Amino acid sequence: MSKKVTWVHILDDFNTVALDFLRPFRFPLAVIAALVNAFHILVLSRKSMRSNCINVIMIGIGICDLYVMGYKVQDKIRDMIPVPDCSLPYSYTYMMVTSCFEIAESLLRRLSAYLAVLMATVRVLVVKNPLNAKFDSLSTPMFAIKSIILLTLLSAINDAFYYAPSRFESDDMPVKPPARCGYGENFTAIVLVRTFNIIFYENFYQQVYVIYDGISKELLTTFNPTESSENRGVAANFLLVFSYALTDLQSVFNYLVMLNTMTHCVVSLAISSQYRDAVFQLLPCLKLIRRKKPDVIQVEASSSRPTRGSVNLSQVG
Repeated sequence: MSKKVTWVHILDDFNTVALDFLRPFRFPLAVIAALVNAFHILVLSRKSMRSNCINVIMIGIGICDLYVMGYKVQDKIRDMIPVPDCSLPYSYTYMMVTSCFEIAESLLRRLSAYLAVLMATVRVLVVKNPLNAKFDSLSTPMFAIKSIILLTLLSAINDAFYYAPSRFESDDMPVKPPARCGYGENFTAIVLVRTFNIIFYENFYQQVYVIYDGISKELLTTFNPTESSENRGVAANFLLVFSYALTDLQSVFNYLVMLNTMTHCVVSLAISSQYRDAVFQLLPCLKLIRRKKPDVIQVEASSSRPTRGSVNLSQVG
């Protein structure tokens, strides 16, 4: 048995065990993440917090994460509601509205990752160039707003390729409700399904592998002909296992994403005094449990002898 087949089996087993263990936590994690992000947005939207570029970017990230987690919650609730026997298939209007929410979830989920990368980049540039006037504009809220708009457009391009060519069509299998529902004897309802143009996505990872394999063969043969065969095999096995891991473990990664959406609030609360002050202003009741800093009395030591009329503290008592 080859190594790549062994790794594929290991990934399959790990994915099955992990999903069986994590599936009960999916709904509670989504609810908690939605509540945490809602509170995070309330804190960051205060006037004292909106004057910073990083905080504005975090507002954008919080809005994206709140919508994505809320979408997961409503999706689970909708699955929990039983469907009556006499209900008809979804109408075209309902399918279009649902499609809009689905597109927004896909766009904002991707945009959240883009904004996180932008926030880290801005922090690095500002810290590395504190005295460079060229980077002063990076700390302004207007820069954050312009960047959010630009990244939103970039995120929408990917969804446009996928959703724009799609359309709703009948599946050519009409549904006839039961006679007890009161519909006519010859009444039937069509079932609408969405069809996609998957020219850009069909076997995407396999296409990437073929392109990479073709390029690597030429490069390795050109620069190192004697070891090209062995290197091609190692590179091919690694890329195949890596691409399989990305696709097979996607469901497991979704749980990490839900946990990650709560980190911005927790980290900001732990390291930012400005954020904590905004929290205490938003929730004054928390001031009762706020730890007070001990009063520090500074005593200046003097090397000179006490003059007349002064008191030597060591002789008192």
